[in-house]
Amino acid sequence: MILRSIIACVLAVSATSSLAEPTTIEHETSIGFSDIHDVSDNFICLSYRYYFDKVNIDQQPWSISPYLQRINSVLVNYVAINDMDRIEVKGEWFS
Repeated sequence: MILRSIIACVLAVSATSSLAEPTTIEHETSIGFSDIHDVSDNFICLSYRYYFDKVNIDQQPWSISPYLQRINSVLVNYVAINDMDRIEVKGEWFS
């Protein structure tokens, strides 16, 4: 129930764009977690990507728009499983 409320709020905030202006993004975040029945390890993943230029997501599928438009970016991932942590930094550069 709480997760549905959070998702509804995020969608409401992200949908406040004008029809006259193109919808662009420069920041992308994601959160994932898992609590599997009868397993003691909990899993959480946080991810943040910064695009060095605005990505137009009006005319293309959102997930591949940065690749089609060849927008450079940097990505930081944090993954935790019980007592183990991992931080990962990646980048994409198009020339």
